[in-house]
Amino acid sequence: MQIEKKKQILQKALTLGENYTSEKTRFIQFDERIDLTQEWCFALACCKSKQKDLALTAIKKINRLLHFQNGEGAFPEYLHDYPHAYSTKAGLKIFLCLAQIIAHMKPILQPSTYAPWENACKRLEDCLQKQVKTLIEKRWLACAQHYRQGERGQFFSQKEDLEVYGFSSAAEWGEHYCFLQAAFPSSATALAEIASFYHPRFGYMGPMNGEKEREGKRLFTHMDLFFRPSLEGVEDPLCLEGALLISLPEIPKRRESYKDWKIQETKEHVRLTSLDALHVIGEKSRFFFSEKGCRFLGDQATFPVVVSDPKLPFVAKAFWNYAKETQVHVNGKRSSLFRLGDVISIVSSAFSIEMVWKLASGSGDFTGHLLRGSRPQELAPEGRRDSMLAIRSLRHQPETTLLVSFKIQ
Repeated sequence: MQIEKKKQILQKALTLGENYTSEKTRFIQFDERIDLTQEWCFALACCKSKQKDLALTAIKKINRLLHFQNGEGAFPEYLHDYPHAYSTKAGLKIFLCLAQIIAHMKPILQPSTYAPWENACKRLEDCLQKQVKTLIEKRWLACAQHYRQGERGQFFSQKEDLEVYGFSSAAEWGEHYCFLQAAFPSSATALAEIASFYHPRFGYMGPMNGEKEREGKRLFTHMDLFFRPSLEGVEDPLCLEGALLISLPEIPKRRESYKDWKIQETKEHVRLTSLDALHVIGEKSRFFFSEKGCRFLGDQATFPVVVSDPKLPFVAKAFWNYAKETQVHVNGKRSSLFRLGDVISIVSSAFSIEMVWKLASGSGDFTGHLLRGSRPQELAPEGRRDSMLAIRSLRHQPETTLLVSFKIQ
């Protein structure tokens, strides 16, 4: 299964690289920009294909790309930035690509061919050692160096990489894994734990969700690349980074029961089911993640939303996909306002939910609004693409707590 999945990911990188190569520029172009990281990933994919014609394509591309290394040894993220700008993140990915390319091609090439590659790799490494500043950048560089020096299998701490670097989402950790697995094959055990939260239809649904959207559609992530059963029809540039993979874990059995899903605290947001269902915003909120929605104490879920910042316009929000046919009622009647204790019912083609907001501790005066808005993970710059429930505080004591109960069908 792991081998077949790796072949599928590699083939997708090759297919996209070939399909999106411009006839005019001979560079990969998903838009008007030329991303050098994509070029290096495609060159690596060609090297890993073990096909003579693709290997020759890779050699030509690599020699062409080396011209865009500046005098200090750095590479820009986009071609039009050369030679006046560079990207540390892009440089780290290019360094890992170049290290893998040399490892794959050195045994079958003449020294005169790969010697310029090794020189460029050393110059880039020296440059990155001066550029890296954050903990995560230093970790990525160390992983790539371990691989280049043939030191795979060094000690790996799952706790360190999941907690120390403060990832805001599993998608970010997926990108981090591209570097980890190059140095530490045992890191696959940590990814396997995360993989058990991946749903083939809804995507990743576990702790540290942190997903992003554009124009109402969830963005493709490394988690999708690693664990989606099929990549057929996927045309995302991120697929090119699949060439970086050396090892993938076997996908464990997906968690079916809500008792198998972990409780996760977050200060950002959470998806209770799919993008067609409810999103809840709140500070210090406690949730269950489940394929079928929030399931706790039967058909109800209750958790506190702590109200602590009087400057926030809304102390709690909930979002769901906008649709004309969706019916929203307050105590059985159409309304755009509600008070604590009112029953809000939302019925759409995707789900049916009732919720009641109450004051659990402290005191205050709150008003609820039903309006249009965009959930915070939406990346599109304009437009109110979702339906939104928002609770405004007119006045309240510090550390007041609201309690919301759900009944999801």
